[in-house]
Amino acid sequence: MKAVILPTAKTKDLAPLTNWVPEFLLPVANKPIVEHLIELLVKHGFKEILLILKHKPYETEKYFEDGSRWGANISYSLLSAYRGIADALQRIDVSRLEGSFICLPADMVTDLNVSEFTGDQRLSQGHITLARSFSGTIDKELQRATAEEMKELDVYPLFVPGPALALLTTSGATAPGWPDREQITVDAYRASCSCERIKSLADLIRVNRLVLDGRFQAVIIPGKSMKSGIWVGRHCRIHPRAKLEPPLIIGNNCNIQGGSSIGPGSVIGDDVIIDECASVKDSLVLDRTYVGPCTQITDAIVRKNWIFKAPGMLNVYLGDDLILGDLEKRTLTTKAGRFLDLLLAFMLLFLTSPLWVFLLVYHLIFPSKKFFFSEKRLGTCAQMSLGGEKSPRHFDLFLFNSTNGLIRKLPGLMNVIRGDLNLVGVATLTDEERDELPEDWKEAGDNAPFGLFHLWELERRSDLEWWEKMAMDSYYAATRTTWGDLKILGKVLIANLLD
Repeated sequence: MKAVILPTAKTKDLAPLTNWVPEFLLPVANKPIVEHLIELLVKHGFKEILLILKHKPYETEKYFEDGSRWGANISYSLLSAYRGIADALQRIDVSRLEGSFICLPADMVTDLNVSEFTGDQRLSQGHITLARSFSGTIDKELQRATAEEMKELDVYPLFVPGPALALLTTSGATAPGWPDREQITVDAYRASCSCERIKSLADLIRVNRLVLDGRFQAVIIPGKSMKSGIWVGRHCRIHPRAKLEPPLIIGNNCNIQGGSSIGPGSVIGDDVIIDECASVKDSLVLDRTYVGPCTQITDAIVRKNWIFKAPGMLNVYLGDDLILGDLEKRTLTTKAGRFLDLLLAFMLLFLTSPLWVFLLVYHLIFPSKKFFFSEKRLGTCAQMSLGGEKSPRHFDLFLFNSTNGLIRKLPGLMNVIRGDLNLVGVATLTDEERDELPEDWKEAGDNAPFGLFHLWELERRSDLEWWEKMAMDSYYAATRTTWGDLKILGKVLIANLLD
């Protein structure tokens, strides 16, 4: 048996979110809404699924591909506009819908027992059977559909047998008038299930909260259950002083800082940073969003610099990245910084190549002096546990044995090229040095990259204490900029050349 997932007619009602996100990929419990429908269908044995697309179709097809991730065979049909079920089905090649099939609206979250629905419909005397949730005692599951139900067929799951499809596609009927035709009858299946439609941004917040509250038994929530009502994704860093209140979902690769308060009723997307003392309640924070220190978010949807407040139906774009920010911008800045580091490292290697040759030859002639050597250092953390414990990555820092700071660090350019270090950053540490650091100073290594050259080298003092270096690294981590890094690099190189 096949399944068809239909688009919605009014994506504008979900703007501006639908300006960026396809309607089939609207987030519910950190999954696209249609992914929940696909999982439900596959669970009940529906492997052939047709998605009818009209809004941002290429992004949707890129995400679902052929459906093999879910054990299904997903195909696609493209419409320029959606004018109802009958019109959409008429535009599809009949051979793609041979036999009976079920239709589901893409904006629905449900835990309908699809197997029972498609099985019980065989007792129906109608051409089409709709399913609707029903609370209370059900005297009779199948009844003739009311006039109101027939006028809103697009909002229900529908079972369409083969003969009814042939009648629809040959009758020339168009929505919404076709259900009123005498030759097509509709029965209604009353089921003990939940069916919720998302017609507005306020609905999106409400339905996510219903999922968190356990309204939909069939919905699979991603992540690991840390305790009752709290799900956390992979590679998250959660500070021990962060307060998590169930129900709550946190996506993959998130960073929850100390003093922040998350939940109840919140869904945090992937690659999100919640900074110190921020508060998020009954809200959705979408992927790659930065929530600044002391920012309070309640009953809202947040996507990067944009926030939608549900009670007042207020859309606001904030230009201040210190309150709400776009982490994709930071990713682009990081990539540009990496490119600049590589370019400068190769330039320095080229300019110092005669000195390299001389020093390496010296090392080969006098190997006992160990002029070229390496030291074990801690680099960027490779992984964070669910409790915020760090698993640091070690690397070999290459050095020359010299009293001149520049000559000593020349082999470290190879570490920059390999990606172990930036040209400018905080100082690399040994295991013993990191264990001695105060907790607040450890944050410097998390908020800024490790570097070959450092801010404290500008002091040019031989008696600089270790704690003074760490204090200056903490200051650098809080104030670093690309232009600042270039100035530090230039001044350090000049200072070392003058030694």
